[in-house]
Amino acid sequence: MTGGDTWEAIRSAVNMGRDTDCLAAIAGGISGALSGARSIPEDRLAQVDRATALNPHTCVRKTVRETADGLFEAYRARLARLRTFVDAMSGA
Repeated sequence: MTGGDTWEAIRSAVNMGRDTDCLAAIAGGISGALSGARSIPEDRLAQVDRATALNPHTCVRKTVRETADGLFEAYRARLARLRTFVDAMSGA
């Protein structure tokens, strides 16, 4: 729906209504895993990171960029493992 643009995925999920915090978290997480944090405007990253740092109930102190880029790198590592597997199977 948003072509992997993380900010647009979050914004679209929020504008759908109903359980928007969960929708936005899932949409942002999936999109962030596909594209990393580069598609989120810097001012939005700063706003969320500041709110997270101020919240005394937040368990994880990672920034949005650290979380999105970590998911993206995990996706790339898995893709590399799958490519190795496919190459091995193709040669069999």
